Amino acid sequence: MSKLRSVLMVIVGLLAVAMSILMFVGDAEYIFTGKTVNLNEVLTNGEELPSGKFVTYECYYPMGSYGEIQSYYSFIPLPGKTHEFAMMTESNIIISAEIGKKSKIDEFNSKTEDFLSDKEIEPIVLTGQLKTNGDDLDQLLEDYFSDIDLASNGLILTSYSIDTTQTRAGNAALYSFFLLASVLLIVIYVRKLMTK
Repeated sequence: MSKLRSVLMVIVGLLAVAMSILMFVGDAEYIFTGKTVNLNEVLTNGEELPSGKFVTYECYYPMGSYGEIQSYYSFIPLPGKTHEFAMMTESNIIISAEIGKKSKIDEFNSKTEDFLSDKEIEPIVLTGQLKTNGDDLDQLLEDYFSDIDLASNGLILTSYSIDTTQTRAGNAALYSFFLLASVLLIVIYVRKLMTK
């Protein structure tokens, strides 16, 4: 039974190594070169939104914060909270941004106030991974805009969000950790197999 367990753990380790490498390869261009998709161009050209890709977006129309997120790991709250901000694009599509840095949250709040007061603002530059919101955030976004008849104003609500908490260094460190942990798992159980 112990030998079977060791063999299974080696197989799990090999699968984890393969997954780590695939995740690294999937994000390699962003991690190593910082290259992102220009979301403003995608929207202007009417192209499909590149979900899962790293994007850069210049926000000219911030609409405000509609949610605060506390992340948990096994019921233990992780330090820091992120805020979800609504943004209107030049194409009248409403997308979101998940922001964790206090300075960026303050910038977004300040520029939202200025924009809603009809003041000219410099764009807010965002870089992160384009993802889709879960049902809870979608509901918060709908509630945030419940007083506005979106359709008659030509606005389209989407589930897309730019996750600015995803950074090049953070992703590289995370993928490297999983890769090293997987290799360590393989080494430990191969050694156990060899000593039996």
